[in-house]
Amino acid sequence: MNKSLVIRKVENEEELMEVFKIRKQVFCDEQRVSEEIEYDEFESIADHFIVFQNKIPIGCARCRNLNNAIKLERIALLIPYRKRGYGKFIVKYLIKFAQQQNPNSVYLHAQTYLIRFYEKLDFIAIGEEFKEDGLPHIKMVKQANV
Repeated sequence: MNKSLVIRKVENEEELMEVFKIRKQVFCDEQRVSEEIEYDEFESIADHFIVFQNKIPIGCARCRNLNNAIKLERIALLIPYRKRGYGKFIVKYLIKFAQQQNPNSVYLHAQTYLIRFYEKLDFIAIGEEFKEDGLPHIKMVKQANV
């Protein structure tokens, strides 16, 4: 993995604005998710993360604790940084962060085209496919002790 790649919790308002810029580019501009849905009432209670390469913001994510289950959300990488293993790096970091909170489970709502990606990280699909802002998703749960 690239030694110049760093992920950490957002430390200030400026970094949070960078996270929102990345999310707008990836989810709103690329995937046509409405900004009203992308930015929600959970922004102030979520743990936000920012990813840097050579001190340049290139990705982000957030986590929320929902009844002692940690939900990984809004995982995004800018186009030039995809297909390099960075997504895997982000998810592994988020899993470690989540597990430090001793949750009953760690889960996410994966866009269905990413099911195989998350399966390789030991998530299993649960239930039926559903739509979030018109995009097909499925709930995936991290397998325990893996």
